[in-house]
Parts: sequence; structure tokens; C-alpha cells
Amino acid sequence: MSKALSSINLIKVIHLIPYDGIGGVEVAANSIPAGIVAEANLSINRYYIAKKSAPNPHPQVKVGPFMSEYNPLNYLVAAFQIARQKPDILVTSLWRSYLVGIIVKLVRPSTKLVTFLHLAKSMHSADAALTAISLKLSSQAWADSEATLQNRLKRRIISTRKISFLTNHITAPDRFHLAPSFIFWGRLHAQKNIKRALNIFSAIQSKIPNAKFMIIGPDGGERTKLEALTSSLGIDAAVTFSGALAQEEIFELAKDYTFFLQTSDVEGMSMSVVEAMQLGLIPLVTPVGEIGAYVTNGKSGILIRDDDQAITSILTLLKAAEKCASMSQNAVAYWKNQALYRADFIEACRSLVTISKLNDHVNQ
Repeated sequence: MSKALSSINLIKVIHLIPYDGIGGVEVAANSIPAGIVAEANLSINRYYIAKKSAPNPHPQVKVGPFMSEYNPLNYLVAAFQIARQKPDILVTSLWRSYLVGIIVKLVRPSTKLVTFLHLAKSMHSADAALTAISLKLSSQAWADSEATLQNRLKRRIISTRKISFLTNHITAPDRFHLAPSFIFWGRLHAQKNIKRALNIFSAIQSKIPNAKFMIIGPDGGERTKLEALTSSLGIDAAVTFSGALAQEEIFELAKDYTFFLQTSDVEGMSMSVVEAMQLGLIPLVTPVGEIGAYVTNGKSGILIRDDDQAITSILTLLKAAEKCASMSQNAVAYWKNQALYRADFIEACRSLVTISKLNDHVNQ
């Protein structure tokens, strides 16, 4: 009897994501195993709108019936299945999920909708419109960083909460490896502006011929263009496009590199930068999203605002072994005692239910 009662009283949470991938959103979500979190009285499950992988790498997770995230039937099926599960809380990540969340909220008003924001600005008009509607229907807005909250919610129309995007504490290699070696991992997407990184690397490689640049990640529509640029710059032999790799493979490869080079135009928290810093890589990054809040220019990395200045700073660093070692240590130290995503996500769910109960009591 007590077991049945406990099951009835569980707070049901569904985290809705467009599809399973290797981006920060998916990696963070996957860091919480689907199922019951007994200590928090929660049942947390995920749902992917589109079936991008065959077979499903997470069989315990619900997945839409069709491969394409553009198939409208996936959205209707997702809305129907989620509403039928009667979740207490529906957390929606990224703009495609907001559409499903809106439908679920309209057909089942008692579900507490959460709009989870992951980028500091909208990617396009559909994103902006669906985000605005979702926020109006939501009980709370979550974000991966303070920068995302400030940029996306200049007027705090609802309660907000920042969620840590540190999924685990990574142990850095024992030794620091100083070399003209650069690495990047992430989607090969326009928002990452990898073209800028290649141009910066090309300038460095012209001064240091043995410099190398490893680019890791699935094609997000840019690979052909990037390979063409690499060829036109004459740096084919120094640049490697590996395609997508498992996290364990990336971390093992990273041991042989010194710098993490990322020149994104848009970011939220940027999980890849967080991972790189924990691995002792020196971040060479544009200060977009939250990055400028945790990378201190000249202390734990280089913030790229002007390309020529960044190139000069990097070339200078390559002649200063002690300075590089210190920057690597500072990058690692920053994340030592930071809260993990799992704990923040669970506490946010518990807090949301508590706040709602208090509001219900006040309104009675």
C-alpha cells in the first residue's frame, strides 16, 4: 500500500527535446538517467520529438515515430503522448519543443510548463515567436546562464531560474602539454563561425608551420564550406575534420592539445568550453553568451574581440611556457566546486512545485 501511495505521489516531470544529439542540451539532459529520483520524490523522463538515431540509443526514453524534425506528425504525436502521460511539469528545450509545449498546455492547463532557454538570442523569427508564446504560458523560465536570461528576458514577465550546465567534474591530465596545437568540438554550424577560427589559425600556422588544428563534430551544414576554405587558405595538411566522436574519444584526444579555439557568434553557456577548461585546455574564445563571465582574459584564457590582437596574443603565449601553465591551472580551478546540472535541475523541479503549492494556498 505504501509503495503504491508513494508512486501516486511522485511528481512527474518530462523534459522535451527536439532530438537526441551531441549538443550541450542533449548531453546535459542525458546526464540525468530517466526514471525515479527517490530522494526528491520525482519521476523524470525525456521525450525526443524526432527519431534521429536508429536504433534509439536511450530505449527507456520516448521518441517520435519519424526521423525528420520537420515532419508535423511528430509534433502532434508528441503532444498527444505527453498530454496522455499527465505530467506535473513539462520542461521544453529549444524552439521546436516550445511548439509542442504550447499545445500540451492548451489541452492540459494543469501541467506546469517551463520554457528552458539555451541561447542568448533567438536564431530566427519562428524561434522568437514560439518563445514569446511559450513564456506567456509558462510557470517559470529556466536558462543555462545569466547572460541568456538577461538577453532573452529583458523584461522579467515570469519567475526565472539559472540552471548549472556543468554535467560532471572532469579530471584534468596530470601534465600540461604546451604546443601550437588547437582543438574544437561542437556542431559544424554557422552560429559557431568556424570560418573565423580557421582564418585565425591560418595566420598562426603561417608563422609556426608545425601548428595543427583538430575540428570535431557532426556536420550542421557547414563542413563543405569549411573544407573549401581550408583548401583555399592552403592549410589542408594542418587541419583535420574528424566528424562526430564519442565524448570519451574527444577527452582522450584533448590530452595532446594545448588550446581550445572557438569563435562562435552565438552561445548560451557553451558546454564545450566548460569541458575544455576542466581538461586544462586554454580557451581562445569569443565572449558571447556566458563565456565572458567565466573566462578571464589573460588569466584563464584569451577573449577574442579583434582577430589581429588575438593572433598576437596567441603567438606571444606560445613563447611563455610558465604563463600558459598558469592559465591552464586557472581554467581547471574555476570549475572545481561548481554545482552540477543534475542537482540544479532536480532542485528547480522541487522548488517549482513548492512555489505552486504556496501560491495555491494563498489564493484559496
